[in-house]
Amino acid sequence: MDKEFFFSILKNTADALHIAYKCNQENKCDQKSNYEFDQSCRLVFPKKRDGSSRISEQELRFEFIHQLLKKNQDRYWYSIETPTGKSYSGFVTGQPVQDDNGQSGEFDLSIFDKKGERITLVEFKAHNPKPADYQKDLLKMNTEGKNTVCYFIQLLKSVNAGTFKNIINKKLQNKKLLSTDQNTSIGNINYFCIVLDKNEIYQYNARIKQIEKVSIITTNQF
Repeated sequence: MDKEFFFSILKNTADALHIAYKCNQENKCDQKSNYEFDQSCRLVFPKKRDGSSRISEQELRFEFIHQLLKKNQDRYWYSIETPTGKSYSGFVTGQPVQDDNGQSGEFDLSIFDKKGERITLVEFKAHNPKPADYQKDLLKMNTEGKNTVCYFIQLLKSVNAGTFKNIINKKLQNKKLLSTDQNTSIGNINYFCIVLDKNEIYQYNARIKQIEKVSIITTNQF
């Protein structure tokens, strides 16, 4: 998937998630009379049992795929929860490694060209989980994504001065995942964060701890 096409999907995803966050939260239906969802976006953040809204990786993943299908124009094919080609262990214990005696993992989303080649791998995350949750995704991508373009997309409700520093430090905890290529962050992975409350997108390089707010982006910025 070419990068300009990817970013258009990412931007449309961020816009839709922001609309849903502002207007399409199920719990707001209980709080306002005559409340109606925004008709320009069909995604809803559902209500949890405690009355709060669920904001998770699932909303991010499915809205991204929805936007991909809207814009695809027969250019790409996709697979969800794509089995890895290699096996791994340590995901449960928080010490992930590639292990020929382990089990297959999965990629959240794989994009294929018309010849059936995996050309893009995408992993999705919501909020700011523990280091092991990052490490297992980075391990899979760095092990199997050398000939593809890899994207790690994270959904955050909000950010403060320490948010990205905290995320980057978690990613850097496993030094074995660092690439020798100074022009990429970790391996062949491009990192983006969607900030839900402000509808902002950030791109960052974990290796050199560089963070950039993205508004209008062109291919020469990648």
